[in-house]
Amino acid sequence: MSEKIEKRLDEICDFISENHMYTKAYINEHRGKYPVYSATIGQPFGYIETYDFENIDVLVVVNYGGSGNTYIIHDQRFSIGRNICGLSIKEEYKDMLSLEYIKMVATPILINRAKGEKQKNLNQKMVKETVINIPILEGGIFDINIQVSLSETYNNIENQKKVLLGKVEMLKNTRIEINDQEDIQFENVKITKLFTPKGGSMKYSKKWCKEHEGNYAIYSGSTADIFAYVDQVQYNGDYLTWVIDGLAGYIMKLSGKFDITCHRGILIPTEDCKNIDLDYVKRVIEPVFRKRIRGRIGINGKNKYTALKPTHIQKYDDTIPIPIKPDGTYDLAKQKELAKQYTILEQIKDNICKKVFELTSITVEA
Repeated sequence: MSEKIEKRLDEICDFISENHMYTKAYINEHRGKYPVYSATIGQPFGYIETYDFENIDVLVVVNYGGSGNTYIIHDQRFSIGRNICGLSIKEEYKDMLSLEYIKMVATPILINRAKGEKQKNLNQKMVKETVINIPILEGGIFDINIQVSLSETYNNIENQKKVLLGKVEMLKNTRIEINDQEDIQFENVKITKLFTPKGGSMKYSKKWCKEHEGNYAIYSGSTADIFAYVDQVQYNGDYLTWVIDGLAGYIMKLSGKFDITCHRGILIPTEDCKNIDLDYVKRVIEPVFRKRIRGRIGINGKNKYTALKPTHIQKYDDTIPIPIKPDGTYDLAKQKELAKQYTILEQIKDNICKKVFELTSITVEA
């Protein structure tokens, strides 16, 4: 194993501070062909007619929001915008240090140093003072070969992680088909024939809920937590609900007395919704809803912000397979039987996803 030496980032890199001049308004007024980079990972904030830097590779560190995250700029001509800072290897170390290696070892340290809850901050002084380990040869010279080798290994692993995480997202959204059974006949029934999609109430603000504390649960966009307990209730019974925005499309069955906020929708059974098992419907309808979500997806396929409104469900008019008897009526017993099979398959899917997430959480020690 190669020896290592500790170095502060400002000892080995020149520091480029953010430029507050590059606002959205400025960029709109000075449009051109040269990119301006900001806190969006790897993507220019906009393009202007001038540039500040030429022919240098820069490691960008996000200072606000996704603080600590990094990416490298290789453009010939560009500028540095707001909420980030840049690091370029000092001239005397250019043949001895790898920017990819610095990115690899510095990023997890920078992310851990960021302060705050949702919108984390990492001031530029903290970036300068961040200490990393660098492999050295005898005599204390930086070992560029080890740096390159480690960073190549790291990048290969990260690429494989992205592939695996992409497959997990595909697996999660896969519609499991178990209707290839000779003894079961199916009818593809429109979701809107069985249910009327409806959004929750907008009145349930945190202030309102505090003024009306009670024993009835209110559910919002979370797929796990109860939003509040209040003294009023709208629904009583068994219903399927879904997340309207955030992690949109995920289904949760609710029973008893409850209500929902405007961030969750509910499927109201129609007159045609007879002999229908909600546990079965939950399994076949969630992949359909997840396929229809709109919005932004995060890095590696993770959710960032997506939406699925009641109007979207009505517009698409999708169908789900319902087992039927020889006389054409819905077969409730077969639905319950299939629901149990779906539960087993979903558990297998969840275990696979869990194993992949455990695998992709492995880090490379420099």
